[in-house]
Amino acid sequence: MNKYHRLFLHYAERHPKKSTAILTGATCISLVAMVVFIEMRDARDARRRSEAMKRLGLAEETDSEVKSTNYLERMNNPTTLQEAQLKAMVENAKKSSWQENLENAVDAHSRFM
Repeated sequence: MNKYHRLFLHYAERHPKKSTAILTGATCISLVAMVVFIEMRDARDARRRSEAMKRLGLAEETDSEVKSTNYLERMNNPTTLQEAQLKAMVENAKKSSWQENLENAVDAHSRFM
């Protein structure tokens, strides 16, 4: 490791402009790669969240037949406790003001931490 460090320093002393350009380019490339990976992760998480909301029947639907089909499916497949809690929290958040939602978030955070 020490050998490579000395080689790097030797190159940087002999070619300061090139080494600066290489380091700047490598930093930019790694930054772009990290941003792309973060965006891909966020898109995957959003897709999973929307699929979960659709499974729970919380997604906005315009077709009444789809709503009735989802209602019948939900009646035949009872929800779990976690799904019911999530649905209640979403409904509560929709009905509450932003101040109440903020207070609820602080309260939940203090209980879980």
